[in-house]
Amino acid sequence: MKKDPNIPILKGFFREGGHPDDDGLIEVWCPFCKLFHTHGFMYSKDMSHRHAHCSSHNNNDASPFRKTGYYVTLYNPSRIKQAWEINNNNEL
Repeated sequence: MKKDPNIPILKGFFREGGHPDDDGLIEVWCPFCKLFHTHGFMYSKDMSHRHAHCSSHNNNDASPFRKTGYYVTLYNPSRIKQAWEINNNNEL
């Protein structure tokens, strides 16, 4: 997929469920709404474009994502582990 550099990427976590054509769901954090948005997700597509769910949560069409949508992708597990280790080492 050719990615448009003007469209943001939201990263999220996989969970079971969703449409039978999908592998499951992805929960992405929306920095505008300050809420998680849920989208269908397929592992065969590392990153996919989605329409914003912003106004469906807060009745606000002012979200910058309403016009462009965003790409969704999974957090890299090794990066999460690295961040956890850094955080725990800082608390020692």
